[in-house]
Amino acid sequence: MRIEISAMLQKEGQREELTFSTEHGIPLEDFGSYHFTAPLAFKGTLLSEADRIVRLRGEIIVNWQSACVRCLNEVTREEVILVDEQIYPPGYHAELNRSYAEYGLDYTDPEDPLGHEELMFHDGTHVELDKLFSDLVLLALPIGVYCADDCPGLCPTCGRRLDDAACHCENSLRANSPFDKLL
Repeated sequence: MRIEISAMLQKEGQREELTFSTEHGIPLEDFGSYHFTAPLAFKGTLLSEADRIVRLRGEIIVNWQSACVRCLNEVTREEVILVDEQIYPPGYHAELNRSYAEYGLDYTDPEDPLGHEELMFHDGTHVELDKLFSDLVLLALPIGVYCADDCPGLCPTCGRRLDDAACHCENSLRANSPFDKLL
């Protein structure tokens, strides 16, 4: 999604409301075991700040499906991700270098947690939001998806859920398992 910002950069404090619904939002490619069931939606604002910096604030809403890591049941969720990002103008690298130099730091230092790859830049007339939104969504996804906090998992003998009444496997088989403590 490419947003025109040249008019708002003319005066500090200019604000533009942004809303993309799921019908007109940004489509996401599936990621690992995650399947996105709709394009992401966003509601928020762009605000021009000092030094031609633009601040993006709002909420991303994304719907996804995945499998529970314990029982493999399908899990469907809606994720709400808060966004508060500064988007810097072209040439701001030089300004950052000067600021860092005042403190004896090198802006290109790999140990610098605020390296230029972590910052977002606009081109002076437009800002591209697709990659930013995709990155924020991927970072917000849980590492392990559970259908419930107390999901019992699968029986190692028959493959049914451990709380399934149809599972008649002996618990003694599991009692000798070194993995029993994990259940």
